[in-house]
Amino acid sequence: MKKIFLLLVAVFCCLLVTNAQTSSYYETSITFPKDYKVGDYVSFVWAEAHGSGAGGYYEVSLTCLRGNMAAGATHLYSSSHANPQIWREAGRINDNPYSVSSAKAFTVDVKTNASASEIRVRATAVQGVLDQDMVVNVKVRAIGITSTFTPLSRIGTETASSIPLAPMTAEWNLWVGNPFFSEPAKVAIKADVNGNVGIGTLSPAEKLSVNGTVLAKKVKVTATGWPDYVFAQNYALPSLQEVEKYIGEHQHLPGVPSAAEVEREKVDLGAMNEILLRKIEELTLYLIEERKEREVLKAEVEKLRKAQTDK
Repeated sequence: MKKIFLLLVAVFCCLLVTNAQTSSYYETSITFPKDYKVGDYVSFVWAEAHGSGAGGYYEVSLTCLRGNMAAGATHLYSSSHANPQIWREAGRINDNPYSVSSAKAFTVDVKTNASASEIRVRATAVQGVLDQDMVVNVKVRAIGITSTFTPLSRIGTETASSIPLAPMTAEWNLWVGNPFFSEPAKVAIKADVNGNVGIGTLSPAEKLSVNGTVLAKKVKVTATGWPDYVFAQNYALPSLQEVEKYIGEHQHLPGVPSAAEVEREKVDLGAMNEILLRKIEELTLYLIEERKEREVLKAEVEKLRKAQTDK
């Protein structure tokens, strides 16, 4: 009888390790068979958030072990009370890879629904000792208020080469200041729902908006159409008379934005560098032409001087 009791206790403890659960977190262990392949997945839990799903904010951590290979990662996703019922990949906020060059072994996908979300682990690479099963330990933490977790066990294969990304948040802010003082915090970083990032501003209008001075050791700008074509034989170099006439009519160089345009549209550094280089190259051609003309005049003057000397 004592042996049976101890056996029941042991089984119960194993079940607790396999599926530990509270209203704030859910833990389980998933085994992928040794012949698993990229795209295979296990849908393991249904998470229902408080407030008709409005508090759906989850952190999903993985550790995987297969022979001599061990790795881990943490993902984050957000769901509300009304979302499209599609599979999307949760964002990765931490990665502890097996090696620097190793591919990510697994990722986390979520299918949001009205007031709840289904979570799965999907294989993205085959690693480790191939004749052994792959064990993936998972912990889901409800960052939002109170969740109900319902265990699942659905397996399948995702045939799509890539799936959409799941939102981690609709807005992210970093406000800094010393809480000891009464002064309001200063805006350090703001990320909005459009993917725009602001530094020192709450209203980023571009992918990166900076309200202040940028100091950098190096800035690289992607540019196309670099103006080497100016030196092509068929390039139509405007005459200096044409340039003079244009300046007189418009008060700026041809092909260069006016002060009003710059004030209205701002300056594209890549485009402006192309424009400035084109003007430098055109100026170089003007100087070459002028040198040739001077050489001709110099030769004529020398010829006249020699003629005068011979008289």
